Amino acid sequence: MNKLAALYLLLAAAGQQCCGDTVCADPASAPTGIFPPPKSLVRTEYSLGCTLLPNTTFDNSNFADGNGPRGVTSAGECCSLCAGLSGCKFWSFNVDSSIPGVAPGFCKWGQLAWCCFLHTSNTNQTHSSRSEHQFGAKGNWTSGVMQPRPAQPRHSAPPGTARTEFSMSPQDTAIVATDASLQPLAGLLSDQVFALSGLRFNVSSKFPAQGHPPSVMLSLMNQTWPGQHWGSAASEQYSLVVDGNGVRLSCADYTGCAWGVSTLAQSLCVRGVEVQTVAVPCMNVTDGPDVGYRGVLVDVARTRVTLPQLYDAVVWCGFFKIPLLHLHLTDDHGWSFPSQAFPLLGSQNIGFRGPAVQLYDTAALQALVDFAALRGVSIVPELEGPGHSGAMRRSDRFFQGEGGDNPAGGGVMNVANDSLYTAMDTLVSEISAVFHTSPYFHIGCDETSTPASLPGYALFAKEHNITSPNDLFAYYVKAMVDSVTKHGKKAVLWGPAQLARLHKGDAVVMIWDGGDAGAQAALAQGLDVINCPNGVGNLSSEFYHNIFDFAAPSAASSYATNRHSGPSPSIKPTSMMLGVQLNMWEEGWGYGLVDYGAAAVGRAGAGWWGYTWPRNTTAGTNSSALQTAYASALRTHARLRPSCPE
Repeated sequence: MNKLAALYLLLAAAGQQCCGDTVCADPASAPTGIFPPPKSLVRTEYSLGCTLLPNTTFDNSNFADGNGPRGVTSAGECCSLCAGLSGCKFWSFNVDSSIPGVAPGFCKWGQLAWCCFLHTSNTNQTHSSRSEHQFGAKGNWTSGVMQPRPAQPRHSAPPGTARTEFSMSPQDTAIVATDASLQPLAGLLSDQVFALSGLRFNVSSKFPAQGHPPSVMLSLMNQTWPGQHWGSAASEQYSLVVDGNGVRLSCADYTGCAWGVSTLAQSLCVRGVEVQTVAVPCMNVTDGPDVGYRGVLVDVARTRVTLPQLYDAVVWCGFFKIPLLHLHLTDDHGWSFPSQAFPLLGSQNIGFRGPAVQLYDTAALQALVDFAALRGVSIVPELEGPGHSGAMRRSDRFFQGEGGDNPAGGGVMNVANDSLYTAMDTLVSEISAVFHTSPYFHIGCDETSTPASLPGYALFAKEHNITSPNDLFAYYVKAMVDSVTKHGKKAVLWGPAQLARLHKGDAVVMIWDGGDAGAQAALAQGLDVINCPNGVGNLSSEFYHNIFDFAAPSAASSYATNRHSGPSPSIKPTSMMLGVQLNMWEEGWGYGLVDYGAAAVGRAGAGWWGYTWPRNTTAGTNSSALQTAYASALRTHARLRPSCPE
């Protein structure tokens, strides 16, 4: 493990030392700290009945003394008392009338087993203590285990035995990954619970034996739920059930379970100054996003963003179920990727609103990618070109075309040169190898043109059947898309760009300019689209925002009143709409998080709910409930960050 990643985990695990406030959802209502609000969340409760498992022999010589009420008349009543007493481990019910001074029906609380023991031997060696409500037991008794089981409906439970949460302790509860692929995620959940509570839960790959206390179980399932889903969203579905049998998290694939772990972490109730109890509200959650692409862009080419800040960004994305962190690695001011093939790149970076960006270390980036994958997050790299390439052209004159290398922009690489395409393919190969978990590779193509005045334009155009400067731009786009495809990824580019040479399904176009025209053009050409208007609203307006509306969200808009009206008339629902992204242009992660953080999770939430929100949501239909859910989740997230907020 990379040293920085190890330090991050150490700091996260120590979070309770500097963030001592209690993290606890309101047990009287649906958990308020889950964001995005689950598609379906039903609060449940259960009662503890008893099932007799016969022919079990216990050595009672180690029974601990305990307290318990007298006067019960049956094993069932004893077990009901066990179920109704918070913190009870087991009750033993004496049916031996020969014990001197102890009447039949005496209940005893102990430490060694789970619920109730029904003693049937009349040859035991017992004694009663002088303490009013205690006695000790010695010798070997043959007993039957009274095992707890959920009893529904609620009215069947004895008075005082209803349960609304599942309590966990390291002694009694293990985190079990039933599939080997989920084992790392089980370890992550153990780390997160430790960071939130200071309690370390063991991780196992074995099903708990019969009679063993309930566990937290992570399992894969070979099914998805019906409903409208676009992109890869169906594979992100998960189901979370919390009741007397423990916690059961089921998912379609690893990412779905990662989101379930996030929901579980957001739901944990940690009580006590010196943490003593960890509980999860009893609930039945069925959840999953409507669109698969939900991303946040961090601009690491114009603002210095440190590796610890990137780790924080990854945790942020994983916590709020945002599967894609887009790194804008290159631009006019800076180049941040450490190329082995072109080592001069990044040597002439210029500051923008602060110090110049620095080259990242290859091994550190690889560790970051692995750290993100553990949390269900992929890091999407961007190699900007042919414009917005000033830092590249300053550092290595091989890439120089026309327009100079002014950091304010305006220049362009020499795309009328066959050698450039070989070099760009080499860079695509290098970057793809580092960001190997990402299904996407962004090729930029923003705000530029490719003029006929480029050196060698006439000959290059003749050799490649290029009819105009715009067609030269289209040639570059197609060449970069083919390079990305060759290296096993899906190309993404900014729109509007020159798309004329692309074929159906070749690439994904990100529409950021606030209008429908670019989306219409891309869709007409058979290209997938992502909605990422440059304007940014607040949490509520972003979450209410219709993902088929390409105008920027606005707090003054009518989203709140017209959110049920369906998609924008000009863009109809289609599987070619892959999702949404919020672009934190020209901002560092720490500073940008203040202004953009809520909007980022709001826009991702819009992708979670498509254009149907807030139908059936447990967060209610008003923005105040949404704000409450986000604020509660944010407090929990703070405990999982590299360090506590100042």
